Amino acid sequence: MAGSATALNLAKRGIKSQVLDKYDFPRDKICGEGLLPQGVERLQNLLGHAALSQIESHPFEGIHYRFGPHEAQGLFHQESGLGLRRNAIDHLLYQETVNSPHIERQRAQIQKIERRDGTFVATAKCGTTFTAPILVAADGLNSSCRRILRLDQPLPKRKRYALRRHYQLAHSRQMPSAVEVSACDGFESYVTPVGPQTIGVAFLLEERCMKNGPKDLDERWRSILSQSHPSLQQKLQNAQALESAQACGPLHRRAKKVYEDGAFLVGDAAGFVDAITGEGMSLALHGAELIADSVHHHYALGHPLNKSGQVYARAWKKHFQNYAALTHGLLWLIQDKKKLANALVRLQRKPSLFTSLLDMNQGRGALLSLNTLKFIELLIPTRTSLPKTTTSLTSP
Repeated sequence: MAGSATALNLAKRGIKSQVLDKYDFPRDKICGEGLLPQGVERLQNLLGHAALSQIESHPFEGIHYRFGPHEAQGLFHQESGLGLRRNAIDHLLYQETVNSPHIERQRAQIQKIERRDGTFVATAKCGTTFTAPILVAADGLNSSCRRILRLDQPLPKRKRYALRRHYQLAHSRQMPSAVEVSACDGFESYVTPVGPQTIGVAFLLEERCMKNGPKDLDERWRSILSQSHPSLQQKLQNAQALESAQACGPLHRRAKKVYEDGAFLVGDAAGFVDAITGEGMSLALHGAELIADSVHHHYALGHPLNKSGQVYARAWKKHFQNYAALTHGLLWLIQDKKKLANALVRLQRKPSLFTSLLDMNQGRGALLSLNTLKFIELLIPTRTSLPKTTTSLTSP
């Protein structure tokens, strides 16, 4: 998504590019598949409403969070998010790049990147070389380009993983109107509507939950599902699984810089905290726009490349820090079930605060603001009724 979106944004500004990808399309990729309102707007601006309507999707109006008996729902202002299958949107973006006269696509797995006289020389596994004055690394969580460019940072101590599967529900009335998130002991479940009767279900797991239990992913899925929130188990009764379980991780990735000497990092390659706040695809689309603007300013307005690159880096940091701060805060919060219950009780009483936090996650509010202080206020203890029992993930 990040690479194709960058190429298409460049093409809109009259700039030619070459896209190198080691995969064939369409392909499946593990993803929460919920596009937040800001991301929906950017995707429509990029592709047009008519193109986007070609693929199956389903709107959602906010986030519904549960923990034991506690729950709270935050609604977006007047827009909707959009649930869509990741392989469908990836393929649509792929087709748009193939049809663009400004974009050339090649299948290649890059193994070496050198800088020679102001030009990048990328060597593929097959021995073919590609040259360009500007390089954009958009190769995901495990970015080899980020590593080759020596912009990688070590993995954090806390590692989290994802399992994902799709289901066709028995009745359309079971379709959720919001992304449903449930916190359990050591993992969270996510339910995203992606079609008229199709949902994507994802488990985000702490390392201990991912490494313990059955080796077979389908068996592990059943083990985790048996310990999930009752609302999820009820929803999946009589539902048909559409494929085997898939896994990815660790999720957290860090980059030393997102721009250096003509090389841009975008999407998950630029850094990713966790899927827990569902902003990954929207971040990729936003970063693609920012890079295209910076490159356009370099070519059309004569701005030095490094100056344009630094403008991108600052704009990316400004947008990314809101998402990162909220995500880190939620990751810390879910480790303390008393604080989590307290937060949900307060969010239930103040749904407008939940909406403000969703805005902040999308970069619509300042990091240091009244809403940030209100979020911290959620952590102050108050009287709640916590669930009396918890479970831990074990083998069947």
